[in-house]
Amino acid sequence: MQAGNRGNWCYFLGVRRKAMKKHLTILMLASAFWFLFSCDPANFTEVPRSKYVSADPAGNSRGGDYSEDANAGVNNGNNQATPGGDTAREISEADIIKVSGDVLYALSAYRGLMVVDISNPSALRVLGRAPVYGVPFEMYVEEGVAYVIFSSFWTFAWDEDTNTGSWSANSKLVTLDVSDPADVRTLGQFDLFGAISDSRKVGDIIYLVAYEDGYCWGCGSGARTTVTSLYAGAAEDIAQIDQISFEDGNGYSWGPRSIHVNTERLYIGGPNWEQTGSEVQVVDISDPSGVMDEGARIPIAGAIDSRWQMDEYEGMFRVISQPGWSSVAPTVETFRVVDAGHFTPLGHLQMTLPTPESLQSVRFDGDRAYAVTFERTDPLFTIDLSDPAHPLQRGELEIPGWLEYMEPRGDRMIALGYDFGAEETLTLSLFDVADLDHPVMLARVNFGGGWSWMVEDEDRIHKALRILDDRGLILMPYAGWGDYEYESGIQIFSFTRDTLTRRASAPHYGFARRAFVHRDRLFAMSDERIETFDISSVDAPVKLDTLKLARAVFNLATFGDGYVAEIVQDWWAHTARLDILTVDDPDAMAPVGSLDLASLIYPYEHPYYYWWNIFNFGRTRIFANGDYLYLIWGENYWYWDYYASEDGDVVPEEERFPTRLAVFDVSDPEAPELVSLTGLPYDMPWQRGHWSWWYTVEAGDNVVQIGSAIVVKRDTWDYWWWYDGGQGAQVTPELYVVDVSVPEAPVVSYTLDRVEGVHYGALLTRGHDVVTSYYQPEPGATDGSVAFFMHRLDVSDPANPVWEAPLNIPGSLVEFNPSTNRIVSVDYQARTAHADTWEDCYAVSTWYSWFDDAADVCHYMERSVNISLYDGASAVLQRTHTFDGWIRNVRTTGSRVFIDEQMSYYWWYYDDGSGQENPDVRPLLHVIPLNSANYDIADSVRMPSPYAYLVEAFGNHAMVVSDTPPTLIIYNAANPANVQTRGETLLTGYSYDLEFVDGRVVSANSMWGVQTIVP
Repeated sequence: MQAGNRGNWCYFLGVRRKAMKKHLTILMLASAFWFLFSCDPANFTEVPRSKYVSADPAGNSRGGDYSEDANAGVNNGNNQATPGGDTAREISEADIIKVSGDVLYALSAYRGLMVVDISNPSALRVLGRAPVYGVPFEMYVEEGVAYVIFSSFWTFAWDEDTNTGSWSANSKLVTLDVSDPADVRTLGQFDLFGAISDSRKVGDIIYLVAYEDGYCWGCGSGARTTVTSLYAGAAEDIAQIDQISFEDGNGYSWGPRSIHVNTERLYIGGPNWEQTGSEVQVVDISDPSGVMDEGARIPIAGAIDSRWQMDEYEGMFRVISQPGWSSVAPTVETFRVVDAGHFTPLGHLQMTLPTPESLQSVRFDGDRAYAVTFERTDPLFTIDLSDPAHPLQRGELEIPGWLEYMEPRGDRMIALGYDFGAEETLTLSLFDVADLDHPVMLARVNFGGGWSWMVEDEDRIHKALRILDDRGLILMPYAGWGDYEYESGIQIFSFTRDTLTRRASAPHYGFARRAFVHRDRLFAMSDERIETFDISSVDAPVKLDTLKLARAVFNLATFGDGYVAEIVQDWWAHTARLDILTVDDPDAMAPVGSLDLASLIYPYEHPYYYWWNIFNFGRTRIFANGDYLYLIWGENYWYWDYYASEDGDVVPEEERFPTRLAVFDVSDPEAPELVSLTGLPYDMPWQRGHWSWWYTVEAGDNVVQIGSAIVVKRDTWDYWWWYDGGQGAQVTPELYVVDVSVPEAPVVSYTLDRVEGVHYGALLTRGHDVVTSYYQPEPGATDGSVAFFMHRLDVSDPANPVWEAPLNIPGSLVEFNPSTNRIVSVDYQARTAHADTWEDCYAVSTWYSWFDDAADVCHYMERSVNISLYDGASAVLQRTHTFDGWIRNVRTTGSRVFIDEQMSYYWWYYDDGSGQENPDVRPLLHVIPLNSANYDIADSVRMPSPYAYLVEAFGNHAMVVSDTPPTLIIYNAANPANVQTRGETLLTGYSYDLEFVDGRVVSANSMWGVQTIVP
């Protein structure tokens, strides 16, 4: 069973840049094609007029601590105590890692909070973990408590009083007791308004800054910043102290806020589109108890694009900004600090530039500042602030590219930057800044490959850069695009006062985000994994161990006594494996058994194509049958030429199979074995699951299995990608059966030829029958009408499948129950209604609408749910239900029919005729008890948002998924007249594959692994 999704959702680590010229955009185009149906020609000749006739559903009828030296040499610009302030209040910053002794706390976007024993870098050991239910930002770890900050998935919130919805990006801070890593417990959580921008811990208080930009659908028209203070003492004393919000006075503002913090004041600035001026908001945080006061709003010349543009030093607030994008030179401004509410303008300097350029980066260092502008060859400017009332522009040094981050170190400065004119994009530079009038670049080293980028935004890049003075080393994580694939690693540099030398790069699979040295070993960390290296030779790092964090699982199957088989992909390493775990712990760090699937795929010359060709979600299924697993997947034949051996030989013609089938013996779950690998001559469909049927409502899938028979139905609408046999392959039939009775030698035992005009639907499994439906043109009809037929294929003998006679039914098949002979189907009829505009037409509660403006007529398709009984000769209609809205999904069990009614496909135009300004557009879940005499609808409940949809049903329960945020909602219809929500469970990621087993739901959540939900 599959949960709806939008294709291969993958996590992308966004890297914020200030202006278009700073953006490095890697565009990955992903396409998956999903469409619909078809039958044996003998069954379609001389068909008499049908009892049940429908409109063509396709619309053809008329009418979707760090360990050692972790922060060595890195000045975050905030660790200063303001004169007169409380010097005992230490300032610290959050991060995605924390080392305490021999324990590493690592925050992964996919795996959550990991607690790892790093006492032996050659044998990393997980001590405990806590999953994530949102997008983790950063964390603090203090005295056995982890304060994890989340920027949540975008959430669509519904106001039942006004029948309106709005998008919000509310964040959270979750506190976890990590004193016992084997039993990490949630202590509490605190909601934050908007998207998290940054935070600081000052003394015992954590200050969190979040921002609402006002542009999301349904949000207010103005931007707003919220600051929350939280006491971070003993676990039992954690509490919110204060919270203040203020409207943004920056005009047309956008993006996250940047902050500068000392023990008395918190400064907040941000970008705005106009760039003609902005305000820096000051918050008084001098009270060590956490109580805050809103301070002054300081008007400045331009916008704030990074934290490094603001600084307070010896009672002076300094800022460098730029009015406009590049036409006006950057401005240096100084203000005397009276208190948080009062600032006196002091100095002002309009910088002099050789040509109009945009301000790129800034760094203050005591009584001096550095600024870099951007064009092609870009100057580094030095600024003398020793007399705050008279800032003075001193030196200028032209350098290729630009600097993204500058780290002052007395009379030397280390800087990270970009140079797109060089063969390798990233740069690390060493400057002599002893003489402000004559700065000198002592060394520059390029690294990272031709298209590379920094892995954090400008406000956080200093957390990735590690300067280890006692070792004379610098470590910098990077990521980039190499030869047809992504590359990532930790670049190692050696340095002295006057030299900088590039050493080796420690390759890392994943977007490397942090690097540090512990017990003389290099650690590299990304959201995907943690790796360790022996760097006894910095020119030849040796990998010691890998701890995989992310488990990309799109396909699973339960089997045996509580086991689950998972196809685990590693996009970075271009590998895949079969992991066997238990249903009780389907996301365990160590599987019960595992098998590398490298032998199933061809060697490849360009690993980039691996993601699309091997075990693609839409074209892969895994089934269980006793002691065997069947893995069937499609390969994109138009990429075969990219699959090559080490000698460069392409895949031989005779080995180019569009579909492959692997059989595994799992009689010993600890040691799965490959039994056979068979190439099949026919295509594997792209369509998958309940959400792939565009024109009809159905249940089931295009690929199903009963015992040792696998039945595959082609994509209904294959258009140009229908492979026509140009290279000797056979045209894919309407349907084919694979007989796996002999696991060592599976064979295609049956094919059903295509027939023009005949469209087959999804496949259901009932006993030893595969049940489907098809539609074909109705003989003699002049209005494009079609007739639907239920068709059953008996595969009890996989070598000799047998069709039963087709049965005319009212619409596409949703359910057939052989024990009761009950049929549930959805019918389609072309309708018309008067409409004055196309908006009026779309307000009609359907999808397939077409407005005839000449006649003021709206043509649309009406769907109805039909319940029939098979009397041995024909389908006898018992009840028809029509709805004001659009029937989207129908799921049945032995006792219930659940109907998902969307109020309109174009629900933002919906008008329910009540005259309300905002009618309720959330979908309805209807319940029909099948033991009732008249099959009446017993109850109808609203789903939580317009983005929720029915995915599956079991017993008396319906499973609904909402993607905002990813949530599984289970409705209990034991009493069909009073449907109750049995529970809502946040999912760790978007659900791709669902199985219900032993009262539990097992969900494959893509990069977020697998989750078991107990309703």
